[in-house]
Amino acid sequence: MPLPDVIFPEDNADDDDLYAELSMYYHAERFIDEMKRFGVDAFKCELSTMLANYRTTELSTAYPDLDYTPLNNAYWTNTCDPEKGPTMIFGQGAAVDFGYDGDVVYHELGHGMVSLLTPNGLGDRTLRSDGVLNDAGGINEAVADYFSVILANEPLLGDYVARFWPGYGNAIRNAENTKRCPDNTVGQVHNDGEPFMGAMWAARKRIGREKMDPVVFELLPRLPSDADLETASLTVLEIAEEALARGEWTQSDLDQLVRGFDSRGLYDCPRIHVDPEKVASGASLYLRGKTTGVTPFFPGPMQLRHEVPQGSDNVIVRFRLGGDAGPPDNPTGVVVLLKRADEPIAFEYTLTAVDKNPDGSNKGSVREVIQVSGDWDHQLVASRLGDSDNQLVLRGFRPGEVVHVALANLTTGEQVASGTSIVSVPPEFLDEGTVTVDVGPPEVVTDGQGVDASEVHTAEPEASCACRSDGASAPLALLALLGLRRGRRRR
Repeated sequence: MPLPDVIFPEDNADDDDLYAELSMYYHAERFIDEMKRFGVDAFKCELSTMLANYRTTELSTAYPDLDYTPLNNAYWTNTCDPEKGPTMIFGQGAAVDFGYDGDVVYHELGHGMVSLLTPNGLGDRTLRSDGVLNDAGGINEAVADYFSVILANEPLLGDYVARFWPGYGNAIRNAENTKRCPDNTVGQVHNDGEPFMGAMWAARKRIGREKMDPVVFELLPRLPSDADLETASLTVLEIAEEALARGEWTQSDLDQLVRGFDSRGLYDCPRIHVDPEKVASGASLYLRGKTTGVTPFFPGPMQLRHEVPQGSDNVIVRFRLGGDAGPPDNPTGVVVLLKRADEPIAFEYTLTAVDKNPDGSNKGSVREVIQVSGDWDHQLVASRLGDSDNQLVLRGFRPGEVVHVALANLTTGEQVASGTSIVSVPPEFLDEGTVTVDVGPPEVVTDGQGVDASEVHTAEPEASCACRSDGASAPLALLALLGLRRGRRRR
């Protein structure tokens, strides 16, 4: 087949080249051969359909120089029946061809191995007292990355795609990272798997691939479908301790493994931002949408802890989120949950059964609903300032008082609240009707493969390369301040 020269943009954007299919199948055969070396002779699908050069024939205003609409991604769809669609899709992107990148092919095939080796899958939400987590999906992504590492034997994932796709640098993701839990977890699967992948790579470098690579094949069958990062990390430790008992690992090997996971906070990770600088500068939170299976909402994946400083009597919660999916009095559809105590909000989940029809008809037909409750003191709506800035100003606090804040999404679609922060300002700022705080730029989080909300794919993919009080608090005053301005926080 003609070999493209990726230095030239037109070769990357050629929507009808034959090399993409050749590259895709070559790397797939190499992957299957490598799995056999580990004793895995099967794959999730007896027949897997792999589709290269995927794009649509419609013209797109977003890409006026192309005669097609690109797909800037690759997907594992978990579909084994060819009549229902392809098992894997590798997009013809606007500036790159995902079928060219061996790492991307290994990653999507890695999802197939995860699907094969996990008894009940690996992607269910985790309902915890501190929030609703998407850790299982993050572990799925991290393990798919690890399969790519096994094949490539180096930490950079997606060298080609990232290098020739503007804005990425030298890799889509890098296994050699220092990401930690909870500092770098936001509720998005590609993002939240990076601390686990970083720990696995660190152990692999120090212990050796011969000892670490087999661990992943023992790990997957032991994981529940809603495993969180702590469960996966402790299971890796369990496997290593068994290897130590059999004489296959040394104590030094085990110590190296523990050091890598412990330094990333993976053995014990309450999902609470407690660092004052992190809380004040802002973080992105992926908020799960409301479904018919939950009431009144799923809480977000993270809480923020804030202590009111000396000289202040207020708490200001801010986040950036546009849209109008909510009701007129709450266009973002997001509520702020606040607890006035130096302990996190404790969420509880009760499985109940309700009539399918709200009018009471057909009473014999019921559906299961998760009832979410908790010990938050206030459920409030922030005021919209401009197109996407949202702010909630609360007064009546004492210096030294601690609050915990979580966000919850009342709409049916996932939403991303970026720049979520809590600050306090001197009272005179509010008395003057002006709040001047240094919020900082929003944290930029991608889904790890450059997916844009406007991209189109053929089906829903399974994976891709996003009240009580303590009785001692002062009365709470809610202010709706208009025309607030940003600036540097004055002290």
